[in-house]
Amino acid sequence: SEITTIILDYKLPDGSAETLLPQLRQLAPKAAVIVSTGVAWLDGAILALQHGAFDYILKPLNADALRASLARIAERQKLAWAKERTEAAFRTLVEAAPCMIVILRSDHAILYFSPFAEELTGYSAKEVVGREYFSIFIPDPAMREAIATKKKNILAGIPARGFESPVTCKDGSHRWMVWNAQLLTNYDGGPAVLAIGQDITALKQAQEQALQSERLAAIGQMMTGLAHESGNALARSQACLEMLAFESEDRP
Repeated sequence: SEITTIILDYKLPDGSAETLLPQLRQLAPKAAVIVSTGVAWLDGAILALQHGAFDYILKPLNADALRASLARIAERQKLAWAKERTEAAFRTLVEAAPCMIVILRSDHAILYFSPFAEELTGYSAKEVVGREYFSIFIPDPAMREAIATKKKNILAGIPARGFESPVTCKDGSHRWMVWNAQLLTNYDGGPAVLAIGQDITALKQAQEQALQSERLAAIGQMMTGLAHESGNALARSQACLEMLAFESEDRP
């Protein structure tokens, strides 16, 4: 089973807490270390804490103080495990979602790029994480400005819902996305924007085809009307020409 707590004497026959703590951090990175010593030495306590000790207790060990320290360790580890479970569930949900999920820092640098985003755009996360989002995916200056304005509002705490923008893929093609975005107050040490995009390229194409069909139908109706009116005019012209060509016996 995994080690959760280590009680370490500050002075040992073959070493000290200062030399052992870095090794323990490598061997049991999740374990909390309590350093005990018989000398009330402030610098030693500071050094122990700087080297990763969770607590510093004077000898002779007081049972109540030790229990209180262990209780704090248990509570901290409980919270850490709960956080790990939450993050694991979030990662599973994000990685399974058929959406382009991107997390952006306030300076537009990409902090997270989901697996579906990789599949959709052709870029791997390694290629884009840490780089500026606009320079890769939004080459159009006008569109950049519009999205930057949206992002400022989101960072101010105003979520964005249902706004559309294109994304340029690695092969130069474009995908139309509809985005929902909101503020993450603390992600990777600072504020960030979580943006979730749904690919609506097929819908856009269907709408454009429908619009084109409507235009062609309107042109067809107009041409039918013109042909009908032209036919009437030509029929009248033909009748007049026939009358002009008619020859009467007494008036050639």
